[in-house]
Amino acid sequence: MAEQLRQAIPILRIFDLDKAREFYVGYLGFAWDWEHRFDPESPRYIQVSRDDVRLHLSEHHGDGTPGSALLVSIADARALHEELQGHDYPMMNPGIESEPWGLTVTVLDPFQNRITFHEPRAEELPDSLDPIRHTLTVAAAPARAFEVFTAGMGEWWDPVYTPEAASYAGIDVEPQVGGSVTLRHDDAEYPIGEVTVWEPGARFAQTFTLAIDEDSPTTLDVRFTADGDGTSVEFEHGGWVEANRHCRRRFADWSALLERYVEAARP
Repeated sequence: MAEQLRQAIPILRIFDLDKAREFYVGYLGFAWDWEHRFDPESPRYIQVSRDDVRLHLSEHHGDGTPGSALLVSIADARALHEELQGHDYPMMNPGIESEPWGLTVTVLDPFQNRITFHEPRAEELPDSLDPIRHTLTVAAAPARAFEVFTAGMGEWWDPVYTPEAASYAGIDVEPQVGGSVTLRHDDAEYPIGEVTVWEPGARFAQTFTLAIDEDSPTTLDVRFTADGDGTSVEFEHGGWVEANRHCRRRFADWSALLERYVEAARP
């Protein structure tokens, strides 16, 4: 038998047409496809759409319940977040959250319907004890590449990979062997490692306990080698043992963080 199911279209209850248009069209960037009413005094029924997502908005009693929740899959949560931050809509200022299932941006419409835009995580890392390795090229001399990685870590680190992105205040790396590496938020500080190698322009290493049990720390080992006018950077996140193996799957996004580092090091 041929497949008969095609698409589910959520119906969300609304009470004010102007507020609905301001939110869904002006803020979220949906198109106002059409609206219907049986007569000039009847409630309205509207379709809005963006890309492959269609929503129906209804003023009719019984069509949905205020405070409903909706999950929308999205390709790039960071891009959506940046887009929304650029809109003049004072009633909403969503953050971006890193969850075990991916990145999320959650908004509330004027009728308390909650819409969560969800970017699924990339394929999880295999359950292995091998180090996580990345090789990248930085458009800066080794001394500069080292400085940006260490002293500038708080700038290129993405706040979504912290306990509370909205209160993120930076990362401090004490520049010496035995120095502390500290994640700062507005109201709290979290030690996330200790410097074990400090060779400016050549090598940096630390223990690493962010999202990992402090009793089973992992390690970051970064080597900097001159490569023409730039630097070849060898990054390794190791120290995986049976006690922390279960944490390894959380670190599939190092490539995204290191891309931010590469951008930060550009002249």
